[in-house]
Amino acid sequence: GLHIELGECLNHASRLAEAVPHFEEAARLADQEGRFDLLSRAALRCWGGNPWVDNADDTAQRLLRLAISRCPPTDEDRRAALQAGLAAFSIFTAGLAERDRITADAVARARVSGDPALLATVLVARHVAITAPLAIDQLDEVRRELGATATAVPLAVAPGDLVGISSADFWRADGDAYREAAASFDLSDPRLAAGDATVGTQLAACVALLDGRTADARKLADHALEVGAWGDASVGNHGWQLLLADWLDGRVADSRERAVAAYERYGGQPMRLTLAWVEADAGADGAASALLERVRRERLARLPELFLGTIGLAAGATAVVTLGDRDWAAPFIDAIEPVRHLMSGVPWAPFPAGAFYSGMLHGLLGESRTADDCFEQARELHERMRAPAYLALGDAAHGRMLLDHDPARANRLLASADEFARDMGLRGILDIATVTRATSTGARRHTTVANTT
Repeated sequence: GLHIELGECLNHASRLAEAVPHFEEAARLADQEGRFDLLSRAALRCWGGNPWVDNADDTAQRLLRLAISRCPPTDEDRRAALQAGLAAFSIFTAGLAERDRITADAVARARVSGDPALLATVLVARHVAITAPLAIDQLDEVRRELGATATAVPLAVAPGDLVGISSADFWRADGDAYREAAASFDLSDPRLAAGDATVGTQLAACVALLDGRTADARKLADHALEVGAWGDASVGNHGWQLLLADWLDGRVADSRERAVAAYERYGGQPMRLTLAWVEADAGADGAASALLERVRRERLARLPELFLGTIGLAAGATAVVTLGDRDWAAPFIDAIEPVRHLMSGVPWAPFPAGAFYSGMLHGLLGESRTADDCFEQARELHERMRAPAYLALGDAAHGRMLLDHDPARANRLLASADEFARDMGLRGILDIATVTRATSTGARRHTTVANTT
C-alpha cells in the first residue's frame, strides 16, 4: 500500500508521470500476493500517460488490463470501474458512443455500490473518456456530480475542468465563464498549489491570446511551463499557445520545430494536421500535401469525437486554405459541420470558432453566400467568447472574401480589422486586412486566405 499512497500524493501534486513507477510497483506486488483490491486500486489511480494523444505512456492501460484479467467474476462493480478506466485510455481506438456507454454503465453501478471513492474514480474516468465537443451535455452532468463527489472524497486526479474552465462552457463560447475562471486563480499567492498555478497561468495566457496581447501570452505560457505541473499536458498546451501567438503575429513558421517534435513524439491526426499547417505556411507545399495525404478522409469525421480533434480540423482547414487545395475543402467542411456552431480547440488552446474555418473553406470553393453566413456565425461566437483578436481575424478574412461581391461592406470589415491589428501590432491579421487581392503565391501564403476570384 505504501507505493499506492506515494503515487496518490504525487497525483495530488499534479506530478502524474512521477507517480507511474509507484503504481506499477504496487500492482506488481499486489498481483504476486493475490491482492486484487490493491491491484485494482493501483490500476485505477495510474494516470501518468496522456489519454488524449497517441503514443503516450501505456502503463495505465497495461495495469488496467491486468486487473480486469484478475477480477473475480462476482465483483461486477469493480470490473465495470476498470473497464471505464480503460475506456478513458481508448480514445483513439473506441468511438465516442462506445466510451459513453461503457462509462455510463460503470457510473450507474458505482452509484448503487455505496462506495464514494469508487464513484469518484469512475466519474473521473468517464469525464476523461467522453471529453469531446460532441458530448457537451453529458459533460455538464458529469462535472456537476464530480463537483459534489469531490467535496467528500479526494479525487485520484482532478481533471482540468474541476480546477479551471469547463470544456463544455468553452466550446459553447461562454466568454464570461472563461474569464471568470481565469480570474479565480490568485497567481500572486505563493501558497497556490503547482497544479492550480499551472492551470491558472495557462488560462491567463489564453485570455491574453483572445485579447491579442501576444507578448503577454508568450510570457505567461512560458511561466506555466516552468511551474512544471501536469507533465506532457503542460508541454502540449504550451506548444499550442505559442502557435496561436505565432499565428496572430504572422510567424507561424517559428513553431515548426515544436510541431515536428510533437508529431514525432505523439503522432495522431491533430498533430499531423498541425504540422501540415506549419509546413504550408512556410511554403513547403510538398511536405504539407504529403502530410494531408496521410490523413484518411473517412477518419476526419471522427475528429469531433476527440478532445483535441477540433484542433486538428482547425489546423488542417488552415493548411488546405493556405495551399489553395480545393480537393480537400469539401471533406473538411463536412467534418467541421457538426461543430461549426462551437469554438475550436480546448480551453487551454482556444482556436477560433468552427464557423470561421467553414467560411474560409467555402470561400476557397467560391461559395461566397455560404461563406458569408459562416463568417457571420463566427462573428457571433467570437463576440460571445469575448475574443477581440478573433473578431478582427474573422473580419479580415470575411472582408477579403467579400471584395468582389460587396466592396463597401468588405472595406468596412477590413478597416475595422486593420485598426485593431495596428493597435495591437498583430502582423498576422494585418497581412490579411491590408492586401486587397491574393494574386500571387506569396500573397496567398501570408494571408492564409485563398484567392476566391
